[in-house]
Amino acid sequence: MDLKSKIAHFFAGIVTPISVIVHPIMPIISFAAFLSYELVEYYINKDKPWIDILEYMVGFYSSVAGLIIFTVWSRIF
Repeated sequence: MDLKSKIAHFFAGIVTPISVIVHPIMPIISFAAFLSYELVEYYINKDKPWIDILEYMVGFYSSVAGLIIFTVWSRIF
């Protein structure tokens, strides 16, 4: 697994929760598309998709935490 792939999975995870700004259903569609991509890649290449999903989830949870902090911070000040 190369570094470009790891960074791409991480940024895809970051973009997914932020896409709620565009439309409330976009994060669900984005997550489903990512899982579909991983399943197809698993069946074709027989690699370990849970590593890619972990990289995606690290970005996802980082972004969600950032959004929560931003929302709370903006309501306080």
